[in-house]
Amino acid sequence: MAEAVPGSKGTKKAGVKHKKSAAARLREALAEERDKSKEYWDHLQRLQADFENTRRLAEGVEGEARVKAIWDISGQLLGVADELELALAQSPKGKKEMARGVELTLRHLGRIFGEMGLRPIDALGKPFDPYRHEMVGSIPISVETNEQAEGTVVEVLRKGYTLHDQVLRPAMVKTAKKIKEEKERNKGGS
Repeated sequence: MAEAVPGSKGTKKAGVKHKKSAAARLREALAEERDKSKEYWDHLQRLQADFENTRRLAEGVEGEARVKAIWDISGQLLGVADELELALAQSPKGKKEMARGVELTLRHLGRIFGEMGLRPIDALGKPFDPYRHEMVGSIPISVETNEQAEGTVVEVLRKGYTLHDQVLRPAMVKTAKKIKEEKERNKGGS
């Protein structure tokens, strides 16, 4: 016969059952701890992903702020470049030193613009492009001499610029406009 385990109502067999229950309880507790550990691990991975996303977003915002700052200062510096070009164009021939100084300043400013990603729009001799050019007038040209195609930029009054391939300021231009010669008008009217 089985002996009774002190403090229990059953026999030795009952004590073995009690031990198995303890082992089962330990397995359950271990499984619960593993589940918690997995939850913590998943939470840590989500936090790491959130951190990376926030870091990338901050870098993007910083980059956009840098481009906006360059955009703003470029627009202001273009006015300085315009005035220097005007001074150079209107400087008296006897003032070679002043003209040379203005020319050197313009070159230096041009290098700075290039480093910032600011590029002049090449407009002269190109077809009019409303996205890159601002037409302020037209110049009549003869049909017979066929000097330029109609709508071609024949004069640039103020340079235009792009900043990182986006138009910062369109070029102010005049375009060619074909006119018929006097003979052609007289032939048509006779």
